[in-house]
Amino acid sequence: MNKELKIIVANPSGNVTIFVMTPCDKSDYQKIANALFAQTNYQAEQVAFVLKDYPSDVDGAIDMSGMEFCGNASRSYGLLLATCNDKNEFKIAISGANKPIKTTSDPITGFAKVDMPLPKSIWAYPKYQGTLVDMDGIVHLIVDISKYSPDSFESIRDFFYEENDPAAFGVMYYDFKDKFMTPVVYVRDVNTVYHEGSCGSGTVALAVSLSKDAKDGDLYYSIKQPAGSIESTVTTHNGNPTNVTIEGVVSLSEEIILNINIEEDI
Repeated sequence: MNKELKIIVANPSGNVTIFVMTPCDKSDYQKIANALFAQTNYQAEQVAFVLKDYPSDVDGAIDMSGMEFCGNASRSYGLLLATCNDKNEFKIAISGANKPIKTTSDPITGFAKVDMPLPKSIWAYPKYQGTLVDMDGIVHLIVDISKYSPDSFESIRDFFYEENDPAAFGVMYYDFKDKFMTPVVYVRDVNTVYHEGSCGSGTVALAVSLSKDAKDGDLYYSIKQPAGSIESTVTTHNGNPTNVTIEGVVSLSEEIILNINIEEDI
């Protein structure tokens, strides 16, 4: 079945996201996302669907194709809204987040920032000598880069999903010496593993884990990743995070009209 879509391609630090501007049924999300991923010229790592109907207390809303949460998509969407409005701050709704989040952006420079949801919980994960951070829509495991191998992610994921079932699960392999993070993310509903150019929620998970038990105040991190760096600021009080942001430059394409072929249900 052929379907015409209007899309905009965002590039937040290499974590390329296709925004589908055409209204789509949720039942078609996975098929449309798979068809867009097959468009190799975009090198997309995720797909977000812009919603036309959303609560009155927000300025806009998006669903990720796997109904997970994504920080990079959130700040990219804030920038997208700023390009067609006369203000720079917005409250948006996104799948995987249980309340609206604030974005701040500048369409002239491409700067895009988002106040991220605070982690639900942080705990040690002795099995892999790491730290688990539950972002309520995606769970990340922070481990030393020495744990990385081509097959390591699948074994860690399979062990984790024996007793857990989040919409998405990431392993953030971190080189503590060179301060370089390699993000690998699994999205359950599309059953796909992504070796991401960068990961916004993973950046938050790492920054919060590094800030654990810190004194009151703001802690700033610039996390290098395969396709670019993401900046994060963690505000702490009594050893706990009270606010977390990620920011950086995002590029947006012009609107593109694309005809794709999606599989019909049998």
